[in-house]
Amino acid sequence: IFWFLRKKEFSLCLGEMVLVLGRPGSGCSSLLRVVANMRDTFVDVLGDVNYGGISSKEFRRYRGEAIYTPEEDCNNPFLTLQETLNFALRCKTPKNRLPGEKLGEFREKMIKLLTTMFGLRKQVDTLVGNEWIRGLSGGERKRLTLMEAMVCAASITCWDCGTRGLDSASAFDYVKCLRIMTDVLKKTTICSFYQASESIYDLFDRVVVLDKGHVIYFGPTREAKQYFINLGFVCEPRKSTPDFLTGVTNPQERIIQKGFEDKAPETSHEFSQAWKASAEYQQALKAQEEYEKEIEREQPANEFKEEVRAQKRSCAMKSGSYTAAFPTQVFACSMRQFTLRWRDKFSLYSRYFSVLVQAFIYSSVFFQMPFTDTGLYSRGGALFSAILFNSFLSISELPGVFQGRVTLQKHRSYALYRPSAFHLAQVLTDVPFVFVQVALFSVISYFMFGLYLNANNFFIYLSVLMLSSLTMTAFFRLLGNLTPTLFVAQQLQNILLICMITYAGFIIPYFKMKVWFQWFHWPDPVTYMLRGLMINEVGGNRFSCEETAVPFGPTYTDPAYRVCPTGGVPGQLYIDGDAYLDQGLNFDSSLMSLWIIVIFLFWLLFIFLNCLALEFLEFTGGGYT
Repeated sequence: IFWFLRKKEFSLCLGEMVLVLGRPGSGCSSLLRVVANMRDTFVDVLGDVNYGGISSKEFRRYRGEAIYTPEEDCNNPFLTLQETLNFALRCKTPKNRLPGEKLGEFREKMIKLLTTMFGLRKQVDTLVGNEWIRGLSGGERKRLTLMEAMVCAASITCWDCGTRGLDSASAFDYVKCLRIMTDVLKKTTICSFYQASESIYDLFDRVVVLDKGHVIYFGPTREAKQYFINLGFVCEPRKSTPDFLTGVTNPQERIIQKGFEDKAPETSHEFSQAWKASAEYQQALKAQEEYEKEIEREQPANEFKEEVRAQKRSCAMKSGSYTAAFPTQVFACSMRQFTLRWRDKFSLYSRYFSVLVQAFIYSSVFFQMPFTDTGLYSRGGALFSAILFNSFLSISELPGVFQGRVTLQKHRSYALYRPSAFHLAQVLTDVPFVFVQVALFSVISYFMFGLYLNANNFFIYLSVLMLSSLTMTAFFRLLGNLTPTLFVAQQLQNILLICMITYAGFIIPYFKMKVWFQWFHWPDPVTYMLRGLMINEVGGNRFSCEETAVPFGPTYTDPAYRVCPTGGVPGQLYIDGDAYLDQGLNFDSSLMSLWIIVIFLFWLLFIFLNCLALEFLEFTGGGYT
């Protein structure tokens, strides 16, 4: 690997651990992200990184072979340690295994091997947890992150401040695990620490010292301290080498030897010039030239490409970045989503309990509406409120999009699964849980509303509410996937919800809408939900108006001279449902099946747009935050 930073270059070899030191703002995280080929969050990247003969542009096809892990542990807190590793192995189990070894056997063997190696055998059934959920300790979560990276089998691993929040003993154990992984698997490991003990420092082969984006030293760890002493700096007694190397870039911390006041470098540019003029720099250039010749001679890129291709399972694209086929990714994500939904029983039960309570409240407001003209008007309000209730329940999906974005971006960089596979898994998981929710509401509301007692009408009512809930769930997720922050998504959501409710055709009939806003009626999914339910309930029915027909009085007994007050025909003491829909709401009662199909197409459209947004939009920067 060759890295060009401000026109200075260095090379890293297989089986080598490199420590990156520098004060905050010196470019340590940027260096790791560029080495991991995460360039999208930068305005521009000058120079290039060469991965053993493969350019950075071509290396994008091999996402997951160079991974970046930020200082935060981005694991799902509701999964156990075993479930986390099992999910990663489902997506990353290679095709080349022992003869006759099944996928399940391979996963069990690997989980047992990894948990035993890292001393977590007793914690396999413990929740991962986080700051608010009881689970693994900080050091154990760090080791879990390390095991997940080992499962991904990346050739290059970049760890950004991985010891943050750990005590000295746990930090040393963590880095020692990195050393084991690097030696056993022949990986290239690059780590950045703001503070490192002497024992941690000794585990690394080479060190890079940065100051404001300039490389001021790159070489063996055992020679770094003496290099800066030769420049005229003093290392205080009992001060660790990493602290000394970082401290020389701090004007308030560094101490200059007597006689070097005018010679010792002070600015980042002077440090860079001193490094370029040193014998150590010439040795580094010579070593790099030898490494380049070795690469040209052995052509490791060809072997690397063949190995990556051989690891891909059946049906997986040989030219893609992912080990497993797309259906396998969807299945693995679906199993994980079902586990997460079912494990959070408090949220699940409280949601269903809330649906039951509110179903009774809504039903009591529109209780047993008569089949008269007054009941006809109330039916529109009852059906519209049923749509809004199930739609508003889906608003809770919006914060969930942003909460899960961190883990999704991490797994995307690891090439575990395509983001679109994750969204399809969410959709598949939604169906049974939304069905139970809608069924609870429908069974109570349909009969307490006093709607038309017919099995066909009931199941259409249930189906439309089911499709409506799924469609709005996908809609709110789309708002989250298209916006960078929750604040922006919520403002957009408020505006769109007001427009969708207002111009659905119930509050303002279509023919009374202002021309400049009338167009919004047609791309509004709530429009077709309302049309489908109104035609299902009102179409083909008759609603009596004997008590309200005009003129009204004891002497007006001849129906031939009376008429219903709204949408009536002289001499007819009932309102025809089809005529009411056509004249009062501009709904064609013969198109109910078409409107239901349109709702289904809206659902598919939102799913498709979500998949596109997840695949091509990325709002993370500086890691996954």
